Amino acid sequence: MELTTNILLIIIIIVILVLLVNYFKSDKIKLSNLKAGTEEEIIRASNLSSNSASNNYAYSLWFYVDNWQYKLTDQKILLSRSSKNLSNVNNPLITLAPYENNINISITTYSNPDKSKNDITMSDIPTMTPTCMVSNFPLQKWVNLILSLNGRTADIYLDGKLVRTCVLPGVPKIDSDADIHITPDGGFSGWTANFHYWDKPLNPQEAYNIYKKGYGGGGLFGGLTGMVNKYKLKVSYLVNDKEEGSFEI
Repeated sequence: MELTTNILLIIIIIVILVLLVNYFKSDKIKLSNLKAGTEEEIIRASNLSSNSASNNYAYSLWFYVDNWQYKLTDQKILLSRSSKNLSNVNNPLITLAPYENNINISITTYSNPDKSKNDITMSDIPTMTPTCMVSNFPLQKWVNLILSLNGRTADIYLDGKLVRTCVLPGVPKIDSDADIHITPDGGFSGWTANFHYWDKPLNPQEAYNIYKKGYGGGGLFGGLTGMVNKYKLKVSYLVNDKEEGSFEI
């Protein structure tokens, strides 16, 4: 019995060491952990990897709505990146709609749809695009939302599936100095977790892989939970090479 106890102790130590190594080697583009949906979180522009004014980027955010009656008549901001220098310029603005469980995504574009990014001058006026909407997202469960922008094409993934593709009417206005605000102004009733940023668009396989990793819950203990769910240890008692009993941890 003492030998079994020592073996279990060694295994537990190894698991903890593996967890610590994975935690400190974790993806550096993960920018947030588990947070209440009513609390604002600010991601500084300086913390975004390879941050630029490029029209190619992707955001991923997990969220869980537990009470849709909270701010029922209001537009609830899930994520916004607003220009510091120009009013009403958002790239993007992601909100949960009033009354119905829909997601609205708006990206500010320049007013002249025929110009490329290199042809735009300071005299061009950015205007808000029509909203790209995703209908009927699930409540009271974790949902993964990915916005992937490639030039003027915005792909929206929900739980690893491409649910909308919206072609913007003009070149997106990007303010690389703008911070990202998650659930400002009271947000929504629930939770957010595992916000990621990429300086490139994502393809469907990458989006699905992100969804399959799960929301995590964040931090060292979130990683421990994931490892416990992923791995099991079975200990068997053998008599004359025949299993007489076993248990799992």
